[in-house]
Amino acid sequence: MVRFFPGVYRMDGHRPLVEGELAVGGYPGDTGVESAAVVLTGSVDWRGETLRPGDGVYSPGGGDLPEPTNARLLLLHGTRPNHDAEATRWRFVPAEDGTPTDLDGITDMDVRWLITAATAGSAELVVATSTFAPSGRHERHRHPRAAEFYLVVDGSGTHLDQEGEIHLDTGDLVYIPAGRWHGYRTDPGVRTRAIYGYLGAGSLDAAGYELEREGVLGWAEP
Repeated sequence: MVRFFPGVYRMDGHRPLVEGELAVGGYPGDTGVESAAVVLTGSVDWRGETLRPGDGVYSPGGGDLPEPTNARLLLLHGTRPNHDAEATRWRFVPAEDGTPTDLDGITDMDVRWLITAATAGSAELVVATSTFAPSGRHERHRHPRAAEFYLVVDGSGTHLDQEGEIHLDTGDLVYIPAGRWHGYRTDPGVRTRAIYGYLGAGSLDAAGYELEREGVLGWAEP
């Protein structure tokens, strides 16, 4: 599930483009299930540290999430607690400081894995950052075993949905249900930075990766 707090559909005047379940309402405090909170605007305090936009917290049981007193948060959560991991925070680092992506179907995109089964012991959540160069593109693909969220932090481009193209600007959010074909093409001359991830899997391998063209398959371990 994807939730916005404190009850807003817009980030800096931009509308999130959502397909799937979007819950808006009171902050749950303790979700009781594996969760993550991404700071969208403002700042929050967590265990004596100040978290700013792009930073976030992973909570295996949902009870260690920051309060959005002076911030807007994107809350992600799974379906059950994860008793094999510990709460941790991450700092937003653009993916160009990460590693190039060598999956089939991707051109000029780097990725930096923040929360995965390998980095934090997560079971049903993945959080990562990606950067598309001005020539970047990700062909239409799908994840059979996990939903995906994609939040444009900086830049703009086109979301390649299976039913048509949707233009995205900074601050727009897309939620893609498991099994739905989707892709991305950055605008000419524009570099796109994003926060994205999977709901229902702890890695890309667990989520699955299939290209639409000719049934080509490819996998990558975070």
